[in-house]
Amino acid sequence: MQPHSGLQLDSVSAFAAYYSDGLTANLVPLQSSLLAPDVGMGAAATLTWVHATERSDLSLTYTADYSGRVRYSAWDALNHRLSMNAAHQLTPLWDFRLAVGVGVATTDQLVLLGGQFSAAAPVSASLLLYGDRVFNSSAIASLVYKLSSRTSLTWHVGGARLQSLANNLPGTQPGLVSWLRQSTTASAGFDVSHSISPRTQVGVTFGTNRLISGYLDAWSQSASVSLSRAFSQRWFAAVRGGAGFIRPVQPVANLDTGPQYLAGGTIGYRTPALTLQASFDRTVGDPYGLGSAATISALASWNWARPGSPWSFRTSGGEQQLEHGVFATVRTRQIAFSAGRSLTRYFQLTAEYGYMRYSGGTFGTISPNAVRIAMVWRPGPGLLH
Repeated sequence: MQPHSGLQLDSVSAFAAYYSDGLTANLVPLQSSLLAPDVGMGAAATLTWVHATERSDLSLTYTADYSGRVRYSAWDALNHRLSMNAAHQLTPLWDFRLAVGVGVATTDQLVLLGGQFSAAAPVSASLLLYGDRVFNSSAIASLVYKLSSRTSLTWHVGGARLQSLANNLPGTQPGLVSWLRQSTTASAGFDVSHSISPRTQVGVTFGTNRLISGYLDAWSQSASVSLSRAFSQRWFAAVRGGAGFIRPVQPVANLDTGPQYLAGGTIGYRTPALTLQASFDRTVGDPYGLGSAATISALASWNWARPGSPWSFRTSGGEQQLEHGVFATVRTRQIAFSAGRSLTRYFQLTAEYGYMRYSGGTFGTISPNAVRIAMVWRPGPGLLH
């Protein structure tokens, strides 16, 4: 069957939100030691363009999100997110893939699930390090060679940039200012994947990165092996491990440049209505350029959506730690919950709650939380085609 091609309006939503102050007096990056609660309102829309041929697939997704505040009107913002995914079969044995993303996000999008139907909300220290408004972009290109029906080789190169758009000058409106102005990452790697059986896969990954920020300019290298298996139609798991190290271009005080171990695992359970998943990872360095030797991440999620039921629920919780670096351990914890009910074939009412807590280093503590209620319209295929 030929995939749907053309322009599609995925969704339009209107929402109202409540934001707690959540900011303690010992948080250094604040222009004011305490923020009062606030109410926000806004709207969002998502457009998708898809083009598919026998050998190629191309999709573009654009989301515009406007949010206005009642008390702190300086935080009114029009956010954008554009992503592109492309795949092309060069020959029967060679495939080319490209993924690009660019966007601007604010505090509420980091605290809440934001209507994203992913397994869990991402745990990120971006708000703490880059302020209340962040520009982010990334790109990765891959070349895949099918050595056999069970073995493939992948070469990939990529880059990413995080940049603060926060106002660092004191003004009439309080807000978060940034510790990092920007960070830029370039990466390259090589992967080998082999299917031992239809249920069991093994892999080997080699990677190198260059990360530049206001605190760090360093290379990092890593190598790891992985094993994944589907034990049944419902249970699945994966383990991974390896080693890596960081080599700063210039000496950095307190940065551990010795060998670091890599470790991780995932376990999950799924049915037509339910998905449970938990994961753990320890990687070399940190994605922000704060000068950490290792990043530890743990995440658990629960999704429920029974076929034919108008109700759906999602919840997730996780923690990220940046360790052995220029600063003491920086921790980010997040809890998110979302409930939705389909009112008609095209309209859905959703309610979300999000809580984050940042602590450690010299940053003090910040614990924002928010509640949002949204009405979502999904017109279905063919509206703009």
